[in-house]
Amino acid sequence: MQKFLLTVAIAAMSASAFTAQAEVLPLSKNTEPRQGVVDKFGSVRIYNQGVPVPNPECKETAKLYLNDVVLDEIESTSSRVQRFIMQSDDCFTLNFTTKAYTMGGTYTVTVPENFVTYNDGADCNAAGEFIFTVPEPVHVISEPEGPFVSTMPKDVTLTFEGLKEVIDNKKTGNADSDFIIRFVHPDGVVIPTITIEGNVMHLHFGADAENPNPDQPMPDEESLMPYAVEEEGYTTIGNYQLIFPAGTLTYVTEDGMEYQNFLTMINWYIPAVPMPVCEPVQGEVKEIKDFSITLEDGWTFSTALIMPAVYSVDENGELSKTKVASFTRKVPGSVAGLTTVEYSLANAITTPGKYAVKVGKSSFSAAGADGKAAYANCDYCYYYTIVDDLTGVESVAAEELCGDVYTATGILVGRGLSPEEVSTLPAGLYIVGGKKIIRH
Repeated sequence: MQKFLLTVAIAAMSASAFTAQAEVLPLSKNTEPRQGVVDKFGSVRIYNQGVPVPNPECKETAKLYLNDVVLDEIESTSSRVQRFIMQSDDCFTLNFTTKAYTMGGTYTVTVPENFVTYNDGADCNAAGEFIFTVPEPVHVISEPEGPFVSTMPKDVTLTFEGLKEVIDNKKTGNADSDFIIRFVHPDGVVIPTITIEGNVMHLHFGADAENPNPDQPMPDEESLMPYAVEEEGYTTIGNYQLIFPAGTLTYVTEDGMEYQNFLTMINWYIPAVPMPVCEPVQGEVKEIKDFSITLEDGWTFSTALIMPAVYSVDENGELSKTKVASFTRKVPGSVAGLTTVEYSLANAITTPGKYAVKVGKSSFSAAGADGKAAYANCDYCYYYTIVDDLTGVESVAAEELCGDVYTATGILVGRGLSPEEVSTLPAGLYIVGGKKIIRH
């Protein structure tokens, strides 16, 4: 009996001594993504000193905060804790969400002590805190506006809304580099000349822009000039993309925070088929019922198979995910050779609000004046606001309808139009000689 008690006592002493030697190992401050400014946040890989093993005895959770508000919690044994054993580092990943958060703010991850263990449970992690900042989205306003343009000008102005200043980090390289600011167009690449005033950037894409490859001379006018442009700008059909690789710019916010940009791309597109003219004209209307599109001179329809649809538009200008209604053709059959196609809704939409009539990509095809090729259309949207009462609309005698004419959204239709010319305008709301009128 005494021998048995002695054995138990020795075993207890050995366990006590083993526990006393256990180490609480600090988590590395090196993480993926790195702490600091990030464009989004959804998961974090944390490096540690040993092979991490989930600890079912840990009653606390790893937490994700946004500006001190708990967004999510993860238990040590959760499947959202992924363990990795690497050649040089051991680590685990906390997957808070499959779709990363992009809302601006400070994201803080806290990991409690003893969340994972190492060395067969002999050691454990120390508590850790990791901080990431997602800036408020930077909205870039371009002039010209995109995405569709008839000519891509040699000079573009960008306004970075919400920023106090934008700094060009002046990365260098040739036109094939992935880490310099570049303008890619259907025939080649340009490294633009850039000047910045506060948060406004001016870019020049002409043939006299910086040489994209300093080791080679600029080609002469008679040779292939992939970065030369016509006097009025680029006219080749296709996509034009301005690329700002990550780290090429430094953003300075109004409160003085500085951080480098993330990958940013701005697109313009010269479509094969010019955007058709719509009727009624865009702006305020009493209802949406009849709708037509007319091609520019020299173009005729070849096919018109997919019908336009109406979508509601939110306060941010975004179209609803589901359509409100779909149009049908007024006159079925072939549209080959026509310049105008007319559509109609089964029931008029009269509920006040903002709407868009979307003529989706490849809804129709059209042939140019040469008649040799038929091109499919791009996405086109026409915007309308349905109002209960068109405030300020006047009843004006036909002979008084003359002068400068604008759409309800302020687009100039024509200067000094005669009553006869005004009478030929498509149906819609106009401002004629400073008076708001409706053409039926």
